[in-house]
Amino acid sequence: VYGEFEHEIACNFHQLLPDLLHEGLRILVLAGDRDLACNWMGSLAWMKELRWRGMIGFPKGYAYCIRVT
Repeated sequence: VYGEFEHEIACNFHQLLPDLLHEGLRILVLAGDRDLACNWMGSLAWMKELRWRGMIGFPKGYAYCIRVT
């Protein structure tokens, strides 16, 4: 499986998010619970460290479980 995806290069755009959030754009960060390259725990960790004006209320937000069958 790895060989099929090794050509994909991960791009880090997290530095752009604070400005987008300040402009009022709503952002969805989607991560699978079985994704080895980009799991939900890693996504949650960097989201908690992201510095932006709404970060005070962020931990009170909701996490949704979406099941795709």
